[in-house]
Amino acid sequence: MARITIRLPDDLDADVEEHIGYGSKSAFYREAAEEKLNREQAACDGAAAEQAEQ
Repeated sequence: MARITIRLPDDLDADVEEHIGYGSKSAFYREAAEEKLNREQAACDGAAAEQAEQ
């Protein structure tokens, strides 16, 4: 598995830590990335479907 480093504003990091409590920040960011990719893919698929209908 790839190991990456990301830079975040301190306030965003603090908000994430407060939100997840003792959970894994790595898991949180991994799930967030997967959700964003899924949303963007769904948007692309929707746009392609609309274009195909025209």
